[in-house]
Amino acid sequence: MKYSRMFTTDALQENTKEIYRVRIEYWLKMWRPAKTLAWLVENPVKAVARMTSCKTIAHSPSNHHNYLTAIIAYMRHELKTHPKLDEWKTIQRDNFAPIAEHYQSGKPTERQEGMAIDWEDVKRVRDELPMGSTKMLLAFHTLLDPIRCDLYKCHVFDKDDEAYVSLTDNYITIEPAVLHLNDYKTKKSHGRQQIPLPDELLLLLLDYLAEVPRAMPSILFETEAGEHFCRSSFSKWAIRRLTKAFGRPMNLSTLRHSYISNLDFNKKTKELNEIAKRMGHTLATQRIYRWDDTETKNEVVEPE
Repeated sequence: MKYSRMFTTDALQENTKEIYRVRIEYWLKMWRPAKTLAWLVENPVKAVARMTSCKTIAHSPSNHHNYLTAIIAYMRHELKTHPKLDEWKTIQRDNFAPIAEHYQSGKPTERQEGMAIDWEDVKRVRDELPMGSTKMLLAFHTLLDPIRCDLYKCHVFDKDDEAYVSLTDNYITIEPAVLHLNDYKTKKSHGRQQIPLPDELLLLLLDYLAEVPRAMPSILFETEAGEHFCRSSFSKWAIRRLTKAFGRPMNLSTLRHSYISNLDFNKKTKELNEIAKRMGHTLATQRIYRWDDTETKNEVVEPE
């Protein structure tokens, strides 16, 4: 059964609702025949037991957390006061305990350890790549504070125009050179953002637009079929491209961790807050996400 209107709330971003819907539908299909959404809500223990024994998903507290977050979001926003909500929240809290403990350690997860990379090596790989979509992908995630998979359907326009004010997709303008973020995970907290492109990135972008043929010139990145990505397909494409470029498993999330780990946390709090906002999270989250192997590196010193 398809649940295209699973989420009707306006409190969540459309891409967030789609991610949650896909996860819940996949969960329902772990049974043959598939269970209904109503059954899933009413049977948290059986549902979790099936999810944690499913052979077609990765098993880690983090991935299980993704599924639990989806069903709890559905219950909070669509069912409001369902009597099973507290039971689901308890399961989520117990599952999240080892994740929280690991965050406090400042270490990569076991999966992330194989991806951890020094930021100077990231820039070296970027600079050695020939002009193409992989180089451009890395350029946007190294010459700017790296965002999430928010370039999946990013338009490119020569000049800014009042007509774009109502545009809900992300887009880039050449004059002025700005990345306009209208669609990202934490937009409700940070609002629309306008991030200036540094000269180095602008020059690379102009070369890319001139040299790399695209079926849709108005879209920054496109699929092999000449279509725009959805957020999920863009993430998978980025993993493939980055893994090939680095010669080992790599993804955009790891780049964000590596960038944060390279930050000087002795910068003024205002500057760190501005970086965190451009990355779509808070300074508190930024501090949690840094990987630090020493007690003194990136030490946070409050301003006098």
